[in-house]
Amino acid sequence: RGGKLNVLRGAVARVTTPLLPDDYLHLANPLWSARELRGRIVEVQKETADSATLVIKPGWGFDFKYRPGQYIGIGILIDGRWNWRSYSLTCPPDWTGEGGKRLISIAVKAMPEGKLSSHLVNGVAAGTIVRLAAPQGGFVLPEPPPAKVLFLTAGSGITPVMSMLRTMDRRDGVTDVVHVHSAPTDADVMFGAELRELHTRHPSFVSHL
Repeated sequence: RGGKLNVLRGAVARVTTPLLPDDYLHLANPLWSARELRGRIVEVQKETADSATLVIKPGWGFDFKYRPGQYIGIGILIDGRWNWRSYSLTCPPDWTGEGGKRLISIAVKAMPEGKLSSHLVNGVAAGTIVRLAAPQGGFVLPEPPPAKVLFLTAGSGITPVMSMLRTMDRRDGVTDVVHVHSAPTDADVMFGAELRELHTRHPSFVSHL
């Protein structure tokens, strides 16, 4: 199958020379690419003064069957250079937004020395096209979830756990879960309102902030 696909790509490339097939695909839709994963930032939601959630619509080839807790790579063009970092997914697998479009989300905390993180939190605009790397990582929610779970998180380390909690909530499978989270002040707690709401709605979920 791979051989036939490569032959087809080669034929299309020869027909479109000196341009590449991606050049034509990009004209039709910036998210279409045969060479790389791309995404469009749909929304930037402030979480705290120095953190934000980025909602992204991935293009062709993205694997929505990732496991809760995994992370992705994201690349963005800043001052003419591509900058790459990895961030945990904060949404459950196969998450859909309005209109049934499949989306993903990451949460970023701006770091004083972090050029990309500061740009994503304070400077990136909705509609920006980014490059993506496929989900990976072994810190994942077991399937089925354990009968008892203890999560210990601090600061932005809460992000992969939010994907796990949202998945359990979505599947109505919140087992006996205790979550202890640390932050300098109440205003620095990412997803604080959502954690309190989960605590209220699920008797089996205890949140200690």
